[in-house]
Amino acid sequence: MRRERRRAETLRAPEYQCGAHRQTVRGWDLSHKTPLSLEVMARWLNPMLRGWINYSGRFYRSAMDCIASHIDLHLAKWVARKYKRVQGSLAQVYEWLRRIQSAKPCRFAHWEICTRRERSTTRAG
Repeated sequence: MRRERRRAETLRAPEYQCGAHRQTVRGWDLSHKTPLSLEVMARWLNPMLRGWINYSGRFYRSAMDCIASHIDLHLAKWVARKYKRVQGSLAQVYEWLRRIQSAKPCRFAHWEICTRRERSTTRAG
């Protein structure tokens, strides 16, 4: 029993890792980079995201889900600041991002992983 508990603790994502990545995303200050286009933003972010996916996504999948949703939140804030027609509603911003994600799932590295995972779970069901 003791061995199983210890093993379960090692398989869980460390909280400091999720927090460190979230702090890094906050440091990017995406919402104030409005002159950048979505393509330029993707080219800038994807190398870092792929590195995180290669490590966190392989060993700590739950941490990658946490990080991906946090990145999406900051992208949503960026969209709301850049495009005034969706400024007032975070729901509209998320809908706009979902349309972009469904049209081009490979635009951001974390979208590609999430889309692939969603497709694999819907096929099984």
